[in-house]
Amino acid sequence: MVKLAEDDEFDKAWRTFSPVMAEGLSQTMFEWTWRVTRWKRGELLIVDERRIQSRDGLHIVDLFCNFENDRGVIRVVFDSEGLVSGLWFLDPQQALPAEFKSGE
Repeated sequence: MVKLAEDDEFDKAWRTFSPVMAEGLSQTMFEWTWRVTRWKRGELLIVDERRIQSRDGLHIVDLFCNFENDRGVIRVVFDSEGLVSGLWFLDPQQALPAEFKSGE
């Protein structure tokens, strides 16, 4: 989903949303939010760390990103069907603890 959005394929990225997520965040608002984040932080250069936690049937994935202008975390939550059910742009100190670091 992140790769699709970064490649401006917002329609494809939005189709990975769960029905509840899609109802709460329209494709237009998703694209606008992504573009504003890109305007503030700059282009996404690299995802250099992943932290993953599974609980209550959800998979929480924190992607530590280096942008042109700063560093941040994109948190994507996937439901039991693998659909995006949550999306946040966070500061690194808001991420999952290091104990959830992924070996991927």
